[in-house]
Amino acid sequence: MKYNYVPDTYDRDLIKEKFKDDDEFLKCQLEYKKAFESILNKVYDFSGIDEKVNSDGFVPKPITDAHFFYHQTSNLHNNYVFLRNNFHVEKLDKEDIENLKNGIITQDLFNRTLPDVIFEGGDETFIGQPINKNLVKSKSIYFEFGYNEYDVDDYELVEQIESKRDQIFKEIEEAIKGKIGIPLSFITNDSLSTMLNEDGLTTTQDFIKPSIKN
Repeated sequence: MKYNYVPDTYDRDLIKEKFKDDDEFLKCQLEYKKAFESILNKVYDFSGIDEKVNSDGFVPKPITDAHFFYHQTSNLHNNYVFLRNNFHVEKLDKEDIENLKNGIITQDLFNRTLPDVIFEGGDETFIGQPINKNLVKSKSIYFEFGYNEYDVDDYELVEQIESKRDQIFKEIEEAIKGKIGIPLSFITNDSLSTMLNEDGLTTTQDFIKPSIKN
């Protein structure tokens, strides 16, 4: 399956050199991502987020589509918080790639390769539109809180949603810092950069255009 990446910063030359096709590359991405998210699930209860966010039953889930990599491949077991890092497995050496193909993933692999795999270049990266709220530290773990503001017509409800978001981000940061020695970054996807038309869900060009700030 073809997925949309935001930003799409993968090295296509390395992918062609190290993988027989895009499907093999995707399989290795998913193996690495699933294993890393399994580690995150051990240090914070992501499965409890839905109850915390939507206990009142008014927070609509984010608009997404079947090709959006970060939402569709999430293993964090909730509908609102997603890991937004890319997984640059094309940067791994051939031995590590062979192990990924065979589902052999060890702590040593993460100790040696995690920064190379999940970090972007430069100091800061835009996750989506090049606006301040989408700016993250390139050398960090990126978490997104997503919901559909289209279906929220009361400003007080938006404030309540944002308060719940802030509390969850605080909990994630307190749980992970000290256990995984990597800084964290947080963004919000309110679905206002997407639009529905007669052909179904599409994404605006500004949203999918990668932009990296050096």
